[in-house]
Amino acid sequence: MDRVNKHLASLEDATMELVTEGYFTKQQYRSIMDKRKDFEVKLTGNSVVKKALTMKYIKYELQLDADLHVAYQAKQKKFGREIHYIKSLRSPLKHALDLFHKLCEKSNDERLWLSYLNIRIARASHAGTSTILSKALQKLPLSPALWRTAAAFEFEVNSRIASARNLIQLGIQYNPSDRSLWHYFFQMELSYVSQLINNININESQKKVKIEILKKKQEKMDIDVKKQKDDSDDDKEQLEDEEEVGENGETVSKKPTSDLLAEQLAKGGENRFITFGKEMFEADTLLNSSVIQGKIAIIIYQAATKKISNDFKFRQEFHKITRKFSEVGKRNKETMELTMTLEKNVTEAILKSLQEDFSANQIEMWMMIASIELGEGSNTESSSSSSSLEESRLKKMLQVLNNGFKNIATEKYVAQVETILMENVFDKLNVGNEQDWPLIQMAKEYLLSLYEQANKQGVLGEQGISSLVQLYINTNQIEKAIKLAESSVVKLPTSIILWTLRNNLLNKQSLLNGGESLDMVTLYEEGFSKLFPVAISTISTQSITAQQFKLYEKYAIQYFDSKLNQTNLKTDSKKTLELFKKLMRSLNGLKDIQNAVKLYFIDYLYMNNVDNNQWQEAYSLVLQFRPISREFYLRTILYIQERQNVDPNQVRSVYETYFQNKDFAASDTETWINYFRFELRVTKDIAKANIIASRAKKSLSSPLAFINSTQ
Repeated sequence: MDRVNKHLASLEDATMELVTEGYFTKQQYRSIMDKRKDFEVKLTGNSVVKKALTMKYIKYELQLDADLHVAYQAKQKKFGREIHYIKSLRSPLKHALDLFHKLCEKSNDERLWLSYLNIRIARASHAGTSTILSKALQKLPLSPALWRTAAAFEFEVNSRIASARNLIQLGIQYNPSDRSLWHYFFQMELSYVSQLINNININESQKKVKIEILKKKQEKMDIDVKKQKDDSDDDKEQLEDEEEVGENGETVSKKPTSDLLAEQLAKGGENRFITFGKEMFEADTLLNSSVIQGKIAIIIYQAATKKISNDFKFRQEFHKITRKFSEVGKRNKETMELTMTLEKNVTEAILKSLQEDFSANQIEMWMMIASIELGEGSNTESSSSSSSLEESRLKKMLQVLNNGFKNIATEKYVAQVETILMENVFDKLNVGNEQDWPLIQMAKEYLLSLYEQANKQGVLGEQGISSLVQLYINTNQIEKAIKLAESSVVKLPTSIILWTLRNNLLNKQSLLNGGESLDMVTLYEEGFSKLFPVAISTISTQSITAQQFKLYEKYAIQYFDSKLNQTNLKTDSKKTLELFKKLMRSLNGLKDIQNAVKLYFIDYLYMNNVDNNQWQEAYSLVLQFRPISREFYLRTILYIQERQNVDPNQVRSVYETYFQNKDFAASDTETWINYFRFELRVTKDIAKANIIASRAKKSLSSPLAFINSTQ
């Protein structure tokens, strides 16, 4: 208990001062101290939930800190001036950080350390954070996230590029297989260059370059920060002073994190790291220096690819980072030229390494090179020449894609070309724009010629041929489309996709020509004879896609429809039933497709308003081909009940047949209700309705809904 009282005593004075200054009431003071006491008492035990309890305690203190910050801002706004800032305002935050520190000291939990560091960096002064980072990295040297956090702190917060470079490289030494550290190293270097470029003010009228604040920032980045001046008299900076003393009275260093890890850095000697020269301060020298030209970023990329050599996606990410960097730099006219020069140099290095190190048979490489070619070019040219520049870049891209096809003549490659053109040309350019239209036409013509070349070489499968047929249709080359569709089913006679394409195309052309010259039965029958024997064996091995299955189903119905159109149902119903029977036998083994044809047949009978005898005969025939789907029964019930001359016995027969299926009888409350209401309202046979109600209650697994609906 003495320990608890000691901890609370250290907080009482600061909290009471907040009461005196009007930030808390006395009642709030008592509530806060009681809450803290409750936490402190619970934490004295050896509870298995000690970590979770401490995190709740920290959360409570951080909320107090946030509330005090809001109150201080409101007080300033009220008085319209800056209010005296007392040390006690930050006491909850300091307490939260102390709790975090104690919790982390004995923990190897990466997420816990990251949470602690994120709170320090975001909400506290930065004095002492380097020490905490150093301790975290010594405990968890295999955590890439901690190394990135440390490097980011040194670079983004303290503007110490030298320290940040050393840290990220040390992290790579500990985590040689981690790709994210290399990517962050590269990104950090580009960000550093961006800072240098943004501090160069180009005077267009005099064509001179002035350096405004570069030297001051550069000195801060490349030398150790001197010990900060003692600001203990300044109440606003009191937290920095307090953080100079650790929990056990030790002095907390403000040196860069990399200096605190000097022993680790020295273990492998200087040759373990990429070394950097001093950046120049003079404008003319800086503009032509290796930093601005992107040479250091290239060195990092080359070092990374030497360590991780056979990973294409790893290298691709460097290009994405470069493109993102250049997109930001190009928004500012004053930095555009320097940004584009750097992008060009770095991109050329990436491109060269890809071509040297990767096989010409890798599709991703050619797609990336093509996108690089399209992305190059200057945006600083006059608007009158922008079209020719775009055309030049597009021609380079298409040439790369063509070279790729010479090495990889496959359907997959052609499909990837179509995708990249869609994303970078067709989806981005405007057909209605006079400058864009020639470029769109150029890309379309190339894509069509590439598909034709691939088809001539025999590398296109059903998807590729389908795409080529569609391209012919889009360019109004209908005869070529029909000719290719006809030849494709000879080449691939078991392709449901190509048969469907061919039939639809011929059918459409027939309708455009008046619909007299085409025999639809012959059109579908030829494909049916070749497709469905194969379909039966294919589906039985379950090696068919859902999309293909739907096409088989649709094809069978179209074939049946073409056959039905040759018969007169009312005058020759036997021939119609014979057609159905023959088709069912042809589809033996394809149960789902059979069920789809049955549904189509029952719809056909209803639409043609057959008499009761014809309906009964057709219904009986369908029942011979089991299994019968639930949808077929329900649709049949609906249709016969809607007939003008309803035969109650026919309706009862379908209901009774349906409920012979125990699963249907046990689960389909709605159909039981419909059967009950049919007898009650249509036939007005109350006795039969009561019998059905009794059966329903016994059959349904949950009869309550039926009972409620029939009362």
